[in-house]
Amino acid sequence: MSHKKELTTNLPDPEESYCIPMQEVREIRETTDNNRKWAPTATENPRPLVPEQQCEATCVAHKITFQKLYNRNVLVLTFQLLDEQYPGVRLQRYLPVSKRAGRSSAYYREWVIANAGILPRRGDRLSPKKFHGKLFRVEVKTVRSGWHGRPLPETLCYSKVAAVLELLVTNESIQ
Repeated sequence: MSHKKELTTNLPDPEESYCIPMQEVREIRETTDNNRKWAPTATENPRPLVPEQQCEATCVAHKITFQKLYNRNVLVLTFQLLDEQYPGVRLQRYLPVSKRAGRSSAYYREWVIANAGILPRRGDRLSPKKFHGKLFRVEVKTVRSGWHGRPLPETLCYSKVAAVLELLVTNESIQ
């Protein structure tokens, strides 16, 4: 009984409830009427779509971003294709990264490829700069579903680098 009594005593008094003053309602209506032409703007250009294939590409940039959706850091490597049909097209390779890279991680595996097959020693820093300016054979795949798992409309499908397969030309001396 006392529990029910507490609930009823904590309810707000209907006479004290908050109402939006008419002046604010008028301002909201005026703003909406004046902005009928308002619409959101696109934040990026369409992503390129090329056929799935293995091709030559060079790494031209990298950045580390935080994906809120997955609560993780992701290294984004940007590759420029050297394919005759798609010269200059840039595609991204997304690699989840953390403070340590284990032998089974995709980043470790592809970093070793970029390092001409030389394995790092324990404690070595695996810098993403190791990918810059080198020529690789990469695998290009088409992304056909969104983060939610549902298929994307054909016009929203895009290509990405799915894997770095092989180092073809390096810009470093091999020791």
